[in-house]
Amino acid sequence: MLYRYAAALLLFALVPLAATAQEHRANYELAERFTTQQLDKMVGSTRVFPRWIDDANRFWYEYETANGKKWVMVDPDRQQKRPLFDAQVLAAELAESFSRPFNEKDLDLKGFDYDTDRERFTFHVDSIRFTYNADTRQLVRGDSLEKEERERWATYSPDSTWIAFARSHNLFLMRADDPDSTEYQLTDDGERWYSYQASDGDTTSTERLRSRANWFEDNQKLYVRRQDR
Repeated sequence: MLYRYAAALLLFALVPLAATAQEHRANYELAERFTTQQLDKMVGSTRVFPRWIDDANRFWYEYETANGKKWVMVDPDRQQKRPLFDAQVLAAELAESFSRPFNEKDLDLKGFDYDTDRERFTFHVDSIRFTYNADTRQLVRGDSLEKEERERWATYSPDSTWIAFARSHNLFLMRADDPDSTEYQLTDDGERWYSYQASDGDTTSTERLRSRANWFEDNQKLYVRRQDR
C-alpha cells in the first residue's frame, strides 16, 4: 500500500510537469510567421523616396502595404495628395489590353518612372511598354520593350550625322553613319540620381541608354540638363 501510495503521489506530481512541457513546446508554425520575409509582407514599406518632377514643383512616390503597392502624387503648393492613378481603372485597362484579368491590389508595373523628355510616366508589363499621363489619366500602349529600347537609346542631331547617348550615367557621342564609330565620352562626373541619362535610377553599366541631351539646330552643339535627385 505504501508503494502504491508513493507511486500515486509521483504520478500526480508528474502531471503538471508534463502539462508544462506540452505548453512550452516549440511552436515553429508561429515562429515562421515572424521571419523577415513574412514581416515584409505584413509591414510593407518602412520608408518612401520622393521623386520630384522637373519644372512642376510636384513629386511622387510609391510604397507597399499588406494590401499591395500604392503610387501617390503630391502637390505642395496646393497642399494636395492623391493617388497617382486609380488602380481599379488601370487594372481594367490592362485586362482589356492583354485579354486576361489583373488584380488591382497586385499590379506588377516594372520600371515605373517619370520620363522627363516625354513628360509621361512609363512602365512595362510582360515586356510591353506603357506610357501614362497623370494629368489626363490616359494610358497608351507602346511597342515591345526590346524593340523600343533598341530605338530609344539614340538621340540624333537634326541632320542625323551624330548620335548622343548615355552609359553608366555619363554622356557620349558617336557618328550616326558608322556603327563602329569611335565613342567620344563627354562627361565623367555622372552618377546614379545625378545622371545624364533619361533614367536617373538605372543600374545598367554597359548598355547604351537614352541621354538627356538636346541638340541645337546648327548640328554643332548640344546641351543637357541634369538634376540631383
